[in-house]
Amino acid sequence: MSVTLITGCSSGFGLGAAVALAKRGGTVVATMRNTAKAGPLRKAAGAARVDVVIVPLDVTDSSSRERAVADVVARYGQIDVLINNAGICSIGASEILGEDNLRDQFETNVFAAYALMAAVLPGMPARRSGRIVNVSSVAAFFAPKYMMAYAATKHALDALSAEMDLELKDFNVRVTSAAPVGFGTALSSNVPPPPVEPVYGDAPRKCYDDWVALLGKRSDISPVVDAIVEAATTPNPRLRYLVKASPTPLPFEPIVMEKERFDEGRRSVG
Repeated sequence: MSVTLITGCSSGFGLGAAVALAKRGGTVVATMRNTAKAGPLRKAAGAARVDVVIVPLDVTDSSSRERAVADVVARYGQIDVLINNAGICSIGASEILGEDNLRDQFETNVFAAYALMAAVLPGMPARRSGRIVNVSSVAAFFAPKYMMAYAATKHALDALSAEMDLELKDFNVRVTSAAPVGFGTALSSNVPPPPVEPVYGDAPRKCYDDWVALLGKRSDISPVVDAIVEAATTPNPRLRYLVKASPTPLPFEPIVMEKERFDEGRRSVG
């Protein structure tokens, strides 16, 4: 039976994926920074009549990562599937949020995900089996206004996933990503509103309000959970799962999906 380790399971996609994968059998180790917030997961698991192992894990703390992975391997022998779901976000003018904000988001959304991948990978190629799913975002491919740091981290995570999949698939280890298109989870509700300030005025706050209003209409996260489960379990996963909620327009401008811009950029580099 497979052993799955999931980060960020106190709510949202992580909680949903933990319960859905537990229904399929195997051992699911659901992690979160503060296990005092495990009540909703325990309730959902109880309602589904499945067992989920809850383990504390602060993804930004190296000792916490090492301890969690070592404890799981010691208890169950190996980790077959890693789902990097934990992440943070902020909204505001990039120059106002500043460098520390950018570093914090890269630390959680990219470096922590990579560190956990590196921690579980030594056993996977040796066994010629393994799966890693990184929960990215449509922001990896679009330009969400006043969300520079978040978009940059998700773009980096997508590139990291694609490159590692290229390196590892010869060992029957696949690295894939799920990129949701705007679903309402605790991530969005935990984003603090940007302040009104002299240079940008209330424009960042209006963008924030529009974003919160949009995500509030998209509370059904089952399409994302289904995509994560498929990515984690299907024999031949896609490299990316772009999960759409509805045709409702998004409050930001597409960039890399526009062929004209792609061709223009290609011409500029010869």
